[in-house]
Amino acid sequence: MSRETYTIQIGRCGIHSGHELWKQLCSEHKLNPEGKSYKNQKKFSNENKDIFFKETSNGKFLPRALLFDLEPRVLHNLNRSAYKSLYDKKNIIFSTQSAGNNWAKGYYQSIDYQVQLEENFRKNSEKCENLGIFNIIHSISGGTGAGAGSLVIEILRDEFPGKFINCYSIVPSQMEASETVVQPYNSILSYRWLTLYADCVTFFDNSSLEKIISSDTEIGNINFKHINFLISKIINSSTENIRFPINSNQSLESSLMSIIPMPNLHFISAGISNWAFFQKKKSTILTKIDSVKSFFDNNSVSCPFDEGKLISSIYFLNNSSNSLNFSNLLKKIHQEKKIKYTQWNPITINITNLNLVKKTKTTVPGDICLVNHTIVKNFFISTLNQYDVLRKRNAFLNNYLKNFSSGDGIELFADAKETVQSLVEEYEKAESSLFF
Repeated sequence: MSRETYTIQIGRCGIHSGHELWKQLCSEHKLNPEGKSYKNQKKFSNENKDIFFKETSNGKFLPRALLFDLEPRVLHNLNRSAYKSLYDKKNIIFSTQSAGNNWAKGYYQSIDYQVQLEENFRKNSEKCENLGIFNIIHSISGGTGAGAGSLVIEILRDEFPGKFINCYSIVPSQMEASETVVQPYNSILSYRWLTLYADCVTFFDNSSLEKIISSDTEIGNINFKHINFLISKIINSSTENIRFPINSNQSLESSLMSIIPMPNLHFISAGISNWAFFQKKKSTILTKIDSVKSFFDNNSVSCPFDEGKLISSIYFLNNSSNSLNFSNLLKKIHQEKKIKYTQWNPITINITNLNLVKKTKTTVPGDICLVNHTIVKNFFISTLNQYDVLRKRNAFLNNYLKNFSSGDGIELFADAKETVQSLVEEYEKAESSLFF
């Protein structure tokens, strides 16, 4: 039996995206907005909702989740929604002070809640038969998702050293200027924590997600609701094989570990294919080749995959594709798109066939892949360049330094830059034949 998953939603982006995830999970597991099973609903014989939900004595299913924010607005809005009774109130923690798009504020203000957070994590882990993985959903551009998110993964690593820490991180676009001028400060500090404390990090770039949605739908104005839906659907689909398992040996952490051969090279992206969202455009029948191409054209990050090298990948297929035929087709697409492989790691194409879950009103079952590719280094290089521009002028630096309790802010920024530079160098070495 798969081990339980505990989800931590941090900041506005994390709470919104996570909430969309729980709505989808409730829909697939036939639960109403209060977490109760619908009557007279056909149940799947292999359903395993306990991985994500804790059943109470009165038959209600509570999400195994913590919602944490440094301002109450988003959580108050959630409390006025149809899903206001879904979450355990003990697992909702918030402050009345905003982090103000400042990593340092987010980190140090969250220390005031560290004891409460640690107690929550311990109590909820004790409610699991065998907790396997922590999922963190957050953004690294602002203050709470970046700063508080960094503290949370640090706490988890200290308190639960043997557990898998899996982050879904919404990252700044390389293609567009950020609305948050201090975003490079927040990002470089977050990347340090994600490198040191996380086991896997899946990147989501809003501009890339908008491109996916616009190419598939007739929506005129794409907003964060659509983006959050897509993020949550990708997360949801990557867990389908453990919620509706074909065999009992599957787990999310084992799937992720299969594409991370080296500890620091744990930053990945997600590709999608054969999905329909919202107001679908006039339907087109994709050939098998075009369907596989979509994994690289419709990716959660905007990166040229013909540059750099592919380390590993895993495919979650919601159809009856023959694994051998799919592998051969995929290799053909790799050649066509000039996708190169690392020389030090055996070429692995991991394929997981999923059970077909009933279609919903807003989407049809599709396929996703998780890709570990060295081109992700572009995000780190872009952040380093943007950071150097700000740091050269010491722009807005005092807004950060005044929040550091021991006056070691300068050293921490220097250490963060060194960590990210070393990470870039490791990805560059991974592209060569002299990696070992």
